[in-house]
Amino acid sequence: MSAQDPELSLEVRARLLGALLRDAREHADRSPAACARVLGLDEAEYVAFETGDDSPALPQIELLAYYFDVPVTHFLGDALIVDQPGLRARVPDPAVTELRDRIVAVRLMQARVAAQVSQAELAATIGVPADLLAAFEAGEASIPVPALEPWCRAVGLRIEDLAEPVGVIGAWQARVRQLDRLQSIPAELREFVTQPVNAPYLRLAEKLSHLSTAELREIAATLLDITY
Repeated sequence: MSAQDPELSLEVRARLLGALLRDAREHADRSPAACARVLGLDEAEYVAFETGDDSPALPQIELLAYYFDVPVTHFLGDALIVDQPGLRARVPDPAVTELRDRIVAVRLMQARVAAQVSQAELAATIGVPADLLAAFEAGEASIPVPALEPWCRAVGLRIEDLAEPVGVIGAWQARVRQLDRLQSIPAELREFVTQPVNAPYLRLAEKLSHLSTAELREIAATLLDITY
């Protein structure tokens, strides 16, 4: 997956996000009506996301990513998804997005203050009216992802920094990240790691990783004494 061009306009980013949503939905064999129910929206409101006439907020993207079984980061790029195994676990209540909206708003406001950027400066940077940005920070309106991307850049955050850390979606995202990291390991090591019979060796390696250099040298010296 390649990252989106930071110079793209909000309208272009919104339409690109809509195309990615439709691709992921069709890949997961979901209907627009089903997606609308997951988000607690009317079908027309969800369809507007796919056409780019409106855009979802990050908590809504998180729910859809979980529902479609794709990483949240998929919706920040410009590449279509490939086949992957699906998780079909129970989807959380869409009401959780309201709480997530407020949490995201607080995090963004704290980052803006820490970066010493005024609301007016930030509004001009990301291309939204100042009164709308104030409503976003107050948690009175959901922040669309196309506006969230330049917002994060302006205050020194990554969208991943705002991801849900706990709960069913947070746990699912953690598993996805772990699988992604596992894919970066050579194939023969992945095979070794995923064999339950090798668990004692992995636990030993984990314990050794916490030892100091001096302790490791002492163990090595002991092994040499035993060997010779």
